[in-house]
Amino acid sequence: MNRSAYAATAASLLLLSACGGGSDNNNVTNNPPPVTSPPQVAATPTPPPFDPIPGASSCARLGAGREGNCSRTSPNFMTDVDAVLSELIREKPGIFENSDGGLRVRSTGQFYVAFLQKMDQRGICAQFDGEEVGMKNTDSFSEQWHMITSDLILRRGDSSYRATCTPASFPGAPRGYPPKNGCELPHSIEVTCGRERSTHLAAVETAINKVVREHPEVFNLGGKQPAEGWYEIVNVTAYDNYVVEALKSAGYCSRHDGEELVVKNANTFSEHYDISTAEGNVRRGEGSYRSTCYPAAF
Repeated sequence: MNRSAYAATAASLLLLSACGGGSDNNNVTNNPPPVTSPPQVAATPTPPPFDPIPGASSCARLGAGREGNCSRTSPNFMTDVDAVLSELIREKPGIFENSDGGLRVRSTGQFYVAFLQKMDQRGICAQFDGEEVGMKNTDSFSEQWHMITSDLILRRGDSSYRATCTPASFPGAPRGYPPKNGCELPHSIEVTCGRERSTHLAAVETAINKVVREHPEVFNLGGKQPAEGWYEIVNVTAYDNYVVEALKSAGYCSRHDGEELVVKNANTFSEHYDISTAEGNVRRGEGSYRSTCYPAAF
């Protein structure tokens, strides 16, 4: 073998050795390195599209109401009603206060939501129609109860029972959920509303101030004001929309229903404000607050 051929052969052998070539008896292995999976990141849970209406579980297994005969006879749910009221007084003392007329309900919204939920836990479908609570656990009959007087005094005992309807007279057609207006919280709908102490008033005032500062074109800032800061509004629709957007930018959910501004930061409750006067001026202060709804009204 000449010198050049010998050198080429030696180079080839060295290359095979470096690449793990050679006989099957050598101990060199070419297994690929283990693949490490990236850590699993828990997916952010998607909130349900709708919050359940208080009392929904028991009512869902029963049918719709029908027109029938209603008369005052003997109540079937007295024991349950009395037990639930005792639980509420014990567990939620903050929504009641003693008065000369009896136990006064300070928050009718919180009362009715909690009452319906507790009846639901007992398997009794209960709904509040704005005046009376209907109750049933069968479609053959329902009962009507008037729980709170016009003076907000809690009724107990036989005086709260009103009538028994045969067949069950409720529920009627289901109510639709209002639009969420971009709110990330699930849809919600109120059971009832009442006037309490406002929680979001400062946020509403801040939003109005921001609109005045950033959108002076929707006001006549030099016009007649019934009070300081109660500017004349020259474009009410734009004003309403800008206040809504200012609240949303501050982290609140908000919409204007065509009459009132609605604000919430949870579905527990929403607050309603009338932010313009009939004369077309900005309305400010505690007088702009109208009501609190439980659960939230949108």
